[in-house]
Amino acid sequence: MRKETSSEGQNPADRRPSGREDRPVGPEDGSREAGELPSGPKARSPDRGDLPEARWIREAPPAAWAEAARSARDRAYVPYSGFAVGALVVTTDGRAFFGANVENAAYPASICAERVALVKAATEGETPPAALIVVADSAEPVTPCGVCRQVMAELCPPEMPVYLGNLAGDWIRTTVTALLPGAFGKEALSGHGGRAE
Repeated sequence: MRKETSSEGQNPADRRPSGREDRPVGPEDGSREAGELPSGPKARSPDRGDLPEARWIREAPPAAWAEAARSARDRAYVPYSGFAVGALVVTTDGRAFFGANVENAAYPASICAERVALVKAATEGETPPAALIVVADSAEPVTPCGVCRQVMAELCPPEMPVYLGNLAGDWIRTTVTALLPGAFGKEALSGHGGRAE
């Protein structure tokens, strides 16, 4: 049986949708107003995906929080990558939990700074996280990996502020939901023998 082909001689099943185009991250001339993110309906970068501009605001955390996250970074154990990350979780009752990334020769056994801080807050704290601060020596404000974003979605309120920064003092404020829209959560497990509430 012969496959149906389009006028261009392509099998329709092989055609790719062309509804999305890559856009530059900033304005055409590269300029940016202070406190603004890239212009256009959506800001796009390899790390952040397509997210509404309003979810990525150039705003620093309180100075004490930023300094605490930078200090936590000094405790990182990174003999393989040399890429040290510091994190701070502040809970609703004002307690602080610090984290730094810890690498392992068996790479999958490594753990990120965000998860160290979040797990400490979950096991030692009595109130939920109110903010997460993450900092690294990166060209742009550091962004969490996918696993850390999933852990945030599990342990933090959806609209909780997350501050992402670098040692140069560049900061972005976003939220848990903006970092991982459509996260897999406990709702997906209800009715499947789990203990989801």
